Amino acid sequence: MRQLDDRSAIGPAQESLAIRRRSGDLSGIARSLWVLGLIATVIHDIAEFRRYTEESAEFARRAGDGWALSMALSNLGYMALDAEDLDQAVPLFGEALALARLRGDRRSEAFFLENLALAKLEQHSPIDARADFLDSLRLAQRLGFIEVEATDLVGLAAVAAAQGDHLGAARLLGRAGRLLDETGGRWDRVEDRVYVRTLADIERRLGTKALASALADGRSGPTTDIADGLSDPAGRSDPAADQSL
Repeated sequence: MRQLDDRSAIGPAQESLAIRRRSGDLSGIARSLWVLGLIATVIHDIAEFRRYTEESAEFARRAGDGWALSMALSNLGYMALDAEDLDQAVPLFGEALALARLRGDRRSEAFFLENLALAKLEQHSPIDARADFLDSLRLAQRLGFIEVEATDLVGLAAVAAAQGDHLGAARLLGRAGRLLDETGGRWDRVEDRVYVRTLADIERRLGTKALASALADGRSGPTTDIADGLSDPAGRSDPAADQSL
């Protein structure tokens, strides 16, 4: 879940919400509540986040605002994933993904696929997770959505390590780190948890020296068309292959 960094946004967002409530703008209410939910994460007020975001989803449903509904569901899903409540996270991400596909929003589709894959990974469903990571990666590469590409590679590295390919996993982590550096960003909590856990597993298997070498190889390798070099054991096809972006 991506956060707003400016606490000064709280006042204007509350004012916007009040105006939209007075006007009866259901979609506007949903979007203002969604913004307030994001701001609540900055001050670590989980109760306020949940209150605002659940109300945002309710108003978005009433308004038929698929974008606002999918974003609210995704943020609720990410909060559930962070709390390791996977039985809630998976269906929330699944509904958000279905809404994105319905409106043809490819950027959101790539992002929600990534989140759904992370939830499946934590649910110990590596084959399904890998297929979703690959689908997300293909879309993200076509769209130039580097942040999602980086997270997909971390997820694929975690699957590779779990399946015994520790050298390949280390190279994927190296590529992911290079992409993240290009964005100037940092991992969110769940992604960081997966990254650290996978890195530690690889180091136990390969040793520090071999790990460092493999990470360096990954960072120096190409970061384009990575998905084409990874076979999909589930046999799923690229959802974007027959549709233009």
